[in-house]
Order: sequence, then C-alpha cells, then structure tokens
Amino acid sequence: MALLYVYGLANRSQVHHSHNYVSCLEVSTGVLISPEGLNQRFNASAVQFLEQVLANLLNQRIHSTQEMLILIYEKLYYTTDTFWQPKIQ
Repeated sequence: MALLYVYGLANRSQVHHSHNYVSCLEVSTGVLISPEGLNQRFNASAVQFLEQVLANLLNQRIHSTQEMLILIYEKLYYTTDTFWQPKIQ
C-alpha cells in the first residue's frame, strides 16, 4: 500500500488526491499526517527505496511459491492419448 501512496504523491500532478491517501493511511494505520507532511517525506529517493523493497518481496514470494509447487508436484505424472507430430514441409 505504501507504494500506492508514494506513486500518487511523487507525481505532482496528482497532489489533489493527497487527501484521499492521507485518509486511507489514517484508517489503515492510525497515523494522522497532513497531505503536505506526507508529500515532504516521500521524495524520489523514498520512492526508489520502496520500489526496491517491493521488488525484493515479490521475488522472495515468487521463489518460495515455485519451491513449494515443486515439492507438491514432484511426483505428478501427466498422461494423454494425444501426441505431437512435427509438420513436414
């Protein structure tokens, strides 16, 4: 969720949406901050850092899911009556 806030606030053309982000932040975390206070805290470096954090978390999640699926389906065999035949030209 933080990246959603960051993206909207880093994009200066969307500053009018700041109030909505601040309201969501207050409801979800209990943190009350002014739109300008939030804008000042999220600069380009903060956005880049949070993008890297999100990318790392997604990579970890993807790799753990792949490993889990490999363990679950290690002995899965697929049989079918169809076969593939190369197209001869």
